[in-house]
Parts: sequence; structure tokens; C-alpha cells
Amino acid sequence: MDRVIFGCPSRIPLFLFSVCLFGFGQDRFASFEHTVFRVSPTNQISVVSLPLEPHWTEELRGSTLPSPAPDGSYVAFIRGHDLWLYDATSEGSARVTHAGRPYTQALASVETLISAWSPDSRRLLLAVVPGATECVDCEGRGDWTTRQYDYGYYIYDVGARTLRKANLDIDFEVAALLEDGRVVGFARGCRDQPIKIVSPTGKVTAVPGSLNLCQLDVSKDGSSAVAAVFQSRSSSIVKIDLITGESTRLTPVGAESEFQFPKLS
Repeated sequence: MDRVIFGCPSRIPLFLFSVCLFGFGQDRFASFEHTVFRVSPTNQISVVSLPLEPHWTEELRGSTLPSPAPDGSYVAFIRGHDLWLYDATSEGSARVTHAGRPYTQALASVETLISAWSPDSRRLLLAVVPGATECVDCEGRGDWTTRQYDYGYYIYDVGARTLRKANLDIDFEVAALLEDGRVVGFARGCRDQPIKIVSPTGKVTAVPGSLNLCQLDVSKDGSSAVAAVFQSRSSSIVKIDLITGESTRLTPVGAESEFQFPKLS
């Protein structure tokens, strides 16, 4: 039977640390903001030393915060605007992408964001996006210019070490990458858009009756999800069938933001 907890996004409250671990029957990993913890089978905790940037970014398309693979085999992280993978076995790190670029006097940066791991840890979805172009308090020199690049979502195959462009719009808000290559999320934000499932070929299927659902957490097989509902300064958590669109409320209706960030165990 599925269990649902609330409050376990990439930033996890300390009291939920033990339920947000990645990897089982071996060393496990948990991330709290830009820090990654390694937990041994005997519950010995150590900090994984990663050469991270001093700042991080989170947005609808992804994050620059480190992201452990579900099976605990790797930790994805961003260094120098590019994606790197930390190998839990060798404890070494390898660069995956070479797209990142820093800001210059005239040009905006090229940023790499971590979007989602597949449940089997074999693939990683990432987004390559342009940095912001508006320069606040830059009198006399104007804004930055966007660099030329093939921006969009990419899928990295960990075993084959290959990177390919994904059939997703650059503004798609990703909730999950499934094992069969389908991607679940929202076309342009979650408030007024239904949940959409995009096949590897780019075919889009809208889940009926799935408006006003946010903070989606999808089951491993892609058959269902839990989500937060925010309406009229109220909040609640529902479970939705991604095939039929039927939903079941799991909590009472609470105050605004009282119920949020549901996660399937």
C-alpha cells in the first residue's frame, strides 16, 4: 500500500531526513539544499565532498542542487554550469556536459539544470537554458545578449554515456521521467494546465480532470500521482489516477499552504 508524506522536496526538513533517502541495502544518500549526506547500512552519516558552486538555482525546469540517483549509485551535481556525476562506488566524479558558459561583459550564461532521474537510475533528464539577460543597476552598458545554443531538455543515458535531445518544449514543467521514457508534467505551469504525459516521440496526452494540481509526485510505474491542490486560499492533498483522471482527496481542506509537497514512499 502506498504511503504519502508531506514536505519532502529537494529541501527536506530535518525531521524528515530519514524518509528521503536514496538507495537501499547499501550506502544511501540524502540531500539537504547543497549538502549531500552518505548513510551507511549501520547508519553512520558522513558528508559527501562535492566541488559545488557557492550558489544554487531552482526553477520550474530544474535545479542546480545535487540530486542522488534513486538506487544510490550516483549523485548528479552542477559544476561550472555543467552536469557532473559522482560515482558512489569509486567516489570519483566525471563531467557529462560541455554546454555551460559563464557570464561575460556582453553575453549571458548558459546554464544546466537537473530535472529528474528515471526510477531505475538509468537515465537523467536535464535542461540547458539561457541565463537571465536583464542587468539590474547596470547603467551605461545595457543588458546581456543570449548566447547561441540548442537550448532545451536532454536525456543522458548513464550506462551508454550518451546524450540526446528530448522531445519536450523548453517551458515544460517536469514532474517525472518514467522508465519507458515518458515524461509527466505541465505545459506552462501547473495552475491552469492539466497534467500532460509526453512520449519519447513527442506525443502529448492530457490527463482528464487534472486542473489546479501542483507539486506533483508520480509513482514509479506512472499510473498515479499525488499532488497539492491550491484553491481560494485553501490547500489539500489528492491522489490522482493518471489514466482515468479520477482523484481521491487524502487530507481535509486546510488553510492556504497548510498541505503541500506530498511524496509517495
